[in-house]
Amino acid sequence: LKKSKFRVPRDIGYVSLQTPLKNNRISGMRKDPSRICAMAVDLLFNLLYRNRLGRSSEAYSIQTEAVWVEGQSLKHQPPAS
Repeated sequence: LKKSKFRVPRDIGYVSLQTPLKNNRISGMRKDPSRICAMAVDLLFNLLYRNRLGRSSEAYSIQTEAVWVEGQSLKHQPPAS
């Protein structure tokens, strides 16, 4: 963006799918890393409890909710009437 001379948010909007915890300037989604870690530990515990050791033939995924961070990287639009 710097090389193209576009300026955020004047010329172009920017949204991140994972906004940094200590940065509220970027608009986008934010997930709680400590919650993701806790869910991963629960998954690992359950696999060990069921004696599932070694490489798995199944894929596991962890999904958690995210919250919207307003940030400053999008133009503020008046609500549609």
